[in-house]
Amino acid sequence: GNDAHEVIGLEVSLHYPQIVALKSLERVLERGPGDPLHSRSLEEVTRATHSEVEKVAQIARDLEAKYAKNRTR
Repeated sequence: GNDAHEVIGLEVSLHYPQIVALKSLERVLERGPGDPLHSRSLEEVTRATHSEVEKVAQIARDLEAKYAKNRTR
């Protein structure tokens, strides 16, 4: 019934700040490796891939896959 939907809604609500933070990191990463915050943002994304919250970890993995290949180190 509706229970699963409510649980998903609650999970998103509880983890919304982390999801918003990842979106903010994504905006920095979009500016490219020339941005002074780029490598630090990528480190935070990598850390988030280990989140116990699957939704947060998945977003982080997607970002890492998209931006880690642009690494210049």
